[in-house]
Amino acid sequence: MTHFDLSDDDGLLALLSESLDRADPVPADAVRAAKAVAQLSDVDAELAELVADSLVGDAALLFRHDVTMESRGEPSDRLVTFATPQVNVDLDLQADGRTVVGAITPPMSVDVDLETTGQMVRARTDELGRFHLTTSPGRCRLRIHAHEGAVVTPWITR
Repeated sequence: MTHFDLSDDDGLLALLSESLDRADPVPADAVRAAKAVAQLSDVDAELAELVADSLVGDAALLFRHDVTMESRGEPSDRLVTFATPQVNVDLDLQADGRTVVGAITPPMSVDVDLETTGQMVRARTDELGRFHLTTSPGRCRLRIHAHEGAVVTPWITR
């Protein structure tokens, strides 16, 4: 039988931690999410509003009707527009599920991060506000570093 020094707080905490890790380990997704939250430097970023989505309405059809539906019923590009009072973001979520092409108006050269649940990819927009990113398929959101702060889109599924 093992005896523990009950006056050693560090030893007791280590034993408790080890016991909890064996009995009820923290899920890997929870650890990744906690690390992502800890890395947020601009928690007060402005949330952009979804104003058009080719999957749910006809408003985006005015932009490019040829990419919203394929004649053979295959997946097609998804056009999404987000807006804040200072910035608009038009995104073309391409049918491959990995490529995002976008433009920011008014045009400006800024850093843009495409966040997924597993990674973050950064690009710099050109002088016309255009950018191109490639990452893994799935849920994503855009973080635009502009106006001495950040603008963040809601999470969307590609």
